[in-house]
Amino acid sequence: MGERHHLLFNHGVPRMLPGVKHRVLSTGEAVLLDERDFKRFSIEQSAGIMHWNVPTDWLLARVQSPRRLLGEPTRAPCKWSEALNAFLAQWTLDLVRSGPVSPAALAEQIGTLLALIAERDLPGAKPFMLPNDLCERARARIQERCSEATLSVADVSRNLGVSARTLHRALANRGDNFGVLLVHARIRLAERMLASPNLSILSLAEIGKRAGFKDPSHFAKSFRRLRGRSPAEARRLARDGAGSGENGDL
Repeated sequence: MGERHHLLFNHGVPRMLPGVKHRVLSTGEAVLLDERDFKRFSIEQSAGIMHWNVPTDWLLARVQSPRRLLGEPTRAPCKWSEALNAFLAQWTLDLVRSGPVSPAALAEQIGTLLALIAERDLPGAKPFMLPNDLCERARARIQERCSEATLSVADVSRNLGVSARTLHRALANRGDNFGVLLVHARIRLAERMLASPNLSILSLAEIGKRAGFKDPSHFAKSFRRLRGRSPAEARRLARDGAGSGENGDL
């Protein structure tokens, strides 16, 4: 097995980090550790810690001066740190395994944000100019193509004529990320299908599949988390509204 680093995200209570700096990993923060410090962290006793294995060669291919990140919790005022924290906060092991975004796409977004954090104070770093309408165009493309179960940030960036890293950077600059936008787009599409009388014969699992969700359970959980009700309840409410002559803006 090759050398590894370890990215930890804290969903639980604050934890003291190993090392001479006596840093504290607060709730909602991430930290990158090398193998030595990871072994001193006692991950088995760390409830609420999401652990991501990071191959060192993969990290070096994406992040300039990764040593700048070691042992430093990701936190404000660095906006890239805040973007990484917001991104990692969404994920659990079950969601990674069955979620709407492939592990490869998750890894690329994490790598891009780590690179941006590492570069923020490098000598000679130049401001990176982004097209003003890139985020709006990205949102539109994601909504148009969200039913594609394997849709990736690389697919959307190619469609927009920019690199995946540029797209990640643009979205993070607005406090967004590809995974969140994709889930929201798929839920909006599922809502429209649930409300359509012409699609009433479709099962809930088929609705989720047509909206781009690979797993019916993840579809149901995502729908309830974002809409506060199950897909079945949403379909029933839409039918009741149609029967009473009410109109709603979905």
